[in-house]
Amino acid sequence: MKKFSKILLKLSLKFLVITLSLYIIIGIVFTFFFGPEIEKYIKNNINSELNINLSNSAKIKFSLFKNFPYGSVSLKNVEIIDSSQETSNKLISLEEIIIKMNLWDLILSNYNLKNIIIKNGEINIGYDKNGISNFDLLNNKDSSSTKFQIENIELSNINISYYN
Repeated sequence: MKKFSKILLKLSLKFLVITLSLYIIIGIVFTFFFGPEIEKYIKNNINSELNINLSNSAKIKFSLFKNFPYGSVSLKNVEIIDSSQETSNKLISLEEIIIKMNLWDLILSNYNLKNIIIKNGEINIGYDKNGISNFDLLNNKDSSSTKFQIENIELSNINISYYN
């Protein structure tokens, strides 16, 4: 019986090592081949949903390993100028936004967002003297064509200002 348990232990260790190795190799290959496509998809979707574009200083990076068991897209140095015609103030200035997605959803090209983490920055929302908001950023298109699902949003070290 001891021999059987030793053989079973060795087989299970080999299986574990092979499985982890395959996961790492598949993750590297997936990131290498599909990472730029996912980064482009996220940026295009953000830009298509907004009246303005993300600042060119925003860096987008895809990773399968950073937020395991989720695949994630990290946006660093995100700045959005407010939509008011009178000012060029920053509506949003954030150090980092992390968007987490389920690995199986990524494989099936279903980009539902499981979790969004927004870190270190400020959000300035308000209305001008004519009652026009500075956060009217969404395109006015048919909402039935947009399939966008977010399960959770976390804010960490965010200063939110409101003015009227």
